[in-house]
Amino acid sequence: MLEIEEIKQGPDPCSDPINQLQIDVELKHEVPEEWMPSFSYIMGNVSQVQHPEIVQTAITEINTMLAADASWENRMKGAQMVAEKALSQNGTSPKTVGSAFADSIKALDSAFGALLRDNQVFDSVKNVGINAGKGSAVSSAPYQNMAMSLSQDAFSYCISPNPIPRTLRLRAELNLHKLRTCRNITGMKRTLEPYAAPTDQISGLPQIGARGQLLLPGATTIVPTPYRFSFLIDRAKQILGVAQQMEAAMLAALEKRDAETYSRLKSKQDIELAGVQVTLQSLRVKEAEDGVQLAGLQKERAQIQVDQYETWLLGDLSANEKANLQHFEWVAASYKAASLVYWGFTEVSRSAEFAIKMLETKAQILAQQASYERRAQQWEFEKSLAEQDVRIGAQQVTIAEDHVRVVGQERTIALMQKDHAKDTAEFLANKFTNVELYDWMSGILEDVYSYFLQEATAVARLAENQLAFERQVTPPNYIRQDYGEAPSEDMVATTLTPGKTIDRRGLTGSARLLQDIYQLDQYAIETDKRKLQLTKTISLAALSPVEFQRFQEKTGVITFRTPQELFDRDFPGHYLRLIKRSG
Repeated sequence: MLEIEEIKQGPDPCSDPINQLQIDVELKHEVPEEWMPSFSYIMGNVSQVQHPEIVQTAITEINTMLAADASWENRMKGAQMVAEKALSQNGTSPKTVGSAFADSIKALDSAFGALLRDNQVFDSVKNVGINAGKGSAVSSAPYQNMAMSLSQDAFSYCISPNPIPRTLRLRAELNLHKLRTCRNITGMKRTLEPYAAPTDQISGLPQIGARGQLLLPGATTIVPTPYRFSFLIDRAKQILGVAQQMEAAMLAALEKRDAETYSRLKSKQDIELAGVQVTLQSLRVKEAEDGVQLAGLQKERAQIQVDQYETWLLGDLSANEKANLQHFEWVAASYKAASLVYWGFTEVSRSAEFAIKMLETKAQILAQQASYERRAQQWEFEKSLAEQDVRIGAQQVTIAEDHVRVVGQERTIALMQKDHAKDTAEFLANKFTNVELYDWMSGILEDVYSYFLQEATAVARLAENQLAFERQVTPPNYIRQDYGEAPSEDMVATTLTPGKTIDRRGLTGSARLLQDIYQLDQYAIETDKRKLQLTKTISLAALSPVEFQRFQEKTGVITFRTPQELFDRDFPGHYLRLIKRSG
C-alpha cells in the first residue's frame, strides 16, 4: 500500500495531476527522427485536452495530416494547427472536481435565466395552466438548435496529502510510550497489589501443588472479581448440572446412533442371509422332487417283484422239473420191477435191496415235490411282501409329493423374509430417527455440552481466584484448564496404536470437574478462619458530597471510594481488610 501514487505524493499534490489521459497514437507513417521533438510537443498539447471525443477527432486529423503528400515541415504545421484547434475547443478546465460541479450548476442557472427572459417562453409558462386543456403547445423551434455553454467536466483530479502514515506513526509512538512508562493497553499506570510480593524467604520459593503442578506464589497477581466465592462456587455447580444433563443427552444420542448403526448392519446381514436361505430352499425343492422320483422307482421295483412272483405261482412246473420227477418215478419203477424179478428167483436179499432203493427213490420224489411246494410258499410270501412294498412305495410317493409342497412353501417364506428384510433395511435408512439424525444430534449436543463445560470450568476458576483473593493465599490448583480432553494418566487406556488415540468426546469431563469443585469447596471449608470483625460508619455527604447530592436529586445511584486512610485512622496496623456487607 505504501507504494501507490497517492501515498508517495509530495507537499504540492496539484503539480502532478492523477488520472491524466494517456494518449497513444497509431501512426500510419513513421515520423523521421529529426521531427520527433516537434511531434512530441504536438502530442503533449493534445494530451491536455480532457474530452475523449475531441482527442479522438484530433488524433484522426493528425494521422490524416501526417499521411498527406507534402513535406514534413508542412505536415507538422498542419498537425500543430489541429492540436491548437483541439485546445481551443477544450476550454478552461476546472481545477478540482468540486469546482466542475459548481460550474455546471452555474451554467444551468444561466441557461434557465436566458429561457425565462424570453417573452414567448415566459408567456407560455404563465399560461400553462390555462392552455393545458386546450392542447396548445409551446413552439420549441427557436431553441431546438440553441447551444448551451456548460462547463466541461474534468477527468483529472488532485488529492490532499494522505493522513494515514502520520496516524500510524503517532499510534506507534503512543504504544511505545505506554510500554516505556509501564502502562497497560488502556493507558492506566500499572501498580503492585498490596502484599502481593513475597514477605519472607519461604513464601517466595516455588512449591509443588495439587497433581504435581509447580506454584510460584510471588509470580501471580490475584485479581478480584465482582462476586463472592460462595456465589461463584454455587454458580459453577449450577452450570455444571446443566453440563451433566447435556452430557447424558449426548451419551444417549451416541448410544442411539450406535444402536441404529447396528440395526442397519443387522438388516444388511438379514438380507444376505435371506438370499442364502432362498437358495437353500430352492435346493431343497429340487431334492424333494428327486425324492418323489426315487419313491416312484421303489414302487415300480416292488410292483415288478409282485408281478414276477405272481407269474411264478400261476405257472406250472418247468419241463426240466417235470422230467426230473419223471426220471425219479422211472428209477423207482425200475427198482420195483427188479425187486419183483429177484423175488421170483428166490433172491430175497437182492429183492430187498432193490425194494429199499425203490423206497429211497420214492422218498427223493416226495422230497423234490415238497421242495417245489415250499418254494411256492416262499414265492407266495415274497409276493405278499412285494405287494406291501408297493403300498409302502405309493405312500412314500405321496409323502415325497407332500414334502415337495412343504419345501416349496418354505421357499416362498424365504422369499418373503428376503423382501421383508429389504423393506426393513429401506425403512431403517429412510426413517426420521435414523443414524444421520442421531449423528447430527450428537454433534449439536456435544457443542452445547462443551459450551456449558467450558462455562462451568471458567466460573470454577473464577471462584478459585476469588478464594485466593479473599484469603490472600494461593490455593492448590484444583481446577484444570480443560476438561474436554482425557487426563494424561488415562492416555494409556485411550491409545489404540502409536500416534492414534480414541476421541472420548469429553465424556466424564463433568464428573471430573464436579470432583475438583467439591475438592475446592472442601478446601475452602477446611481452611476457613474467623477474622476480626470490624464495623465502620462512613458519611457519604462528607466523603463524596457532589456524588451524594447527585444521588439524592437525579440518579439514585452513587459510586464512591473507600481509601485505606479511612480505616488506618481507626484501626492502625491492620491489613487484608475485606468488605463483607454494606448498608
